[in-house]
Amino acid sequence: MDRRGRATSGNPVVAAVADLCTRTFPGRGPEWERRFALNLETWLAGHARENAFRAAAVPPGSAEYVRLRRDASTVLPNCDLIELTEGAEIPDALYYRGAYQEVVAATADIMCWANDVHSLPGELAAGDPINFVVVLAEERRLDWPAAVRCVCDRIADRVAERTAAERRLDADLAELELPDDLRRAVRRGVANQGSWAAGMERWDRTDTIRHAAPKFTDETGRAGYAENLL
Repeated sequence: MDRRGRATSGNPVVAAVADLCTRTFPGRGPEWERRFALNLETWLAGHARENAFRAAAVPPGSAEYVRLRRDASTVLPNCDLIELTEGAEIPDALYYRGAYQEVVAATADIMCWANDVHSLPGELAAGDPINFVVVLAEERRLDWPAAVRCVCDRIADRVAERTAAERRLDADLAELELPDDLRRAVRRGVANQGSWAAGMERWDRTDTIRHAAPKFTDETGRAGYAENLL
């Protein structure tokens, strides 16, 4: 797939992503295009790295896991798309400053780690090491309840860090002297990221059977994910 999402292979997944990209890129500025393409590449590379750990049946270390899980989630490219819902593209001068980068990274971490808490039974049933609870249990020799509490504490810390980054972002907006309408759009986009994270956690907790114990097994007898039915 090239940087505009045009398919260069017959793989159906690549073709599907390419189709979505052809609907998304037209009319976008070059800075947004470069960022979105980079975040898609990061997402795909993250999945390849995750699958390497799965194939080895070995959990990564906690420091490696944090970045790996963030990269392999769809949060980074989706935060780019959230900009478009507000009809404004964030300039690179703001996007790559520490405050905005921390807001996006914290949004991803909060969503991924909360998901890990809810999906833990499925990961354990499938023997999948890509879960923060599994990583910390292995690294710190914790039992499952203690490892879950540890992840929940990390989530609470990350929420506080995201809130602090939002305050720093206000200072960056003022320093860059961006137009008022763009400032308002950036703030709405950041709020939308937070609403998305909260909504996903509620969905994980109350509205989905996705994380119920898997009902199907693979050829080795291990429980498999519903995604395997695809």
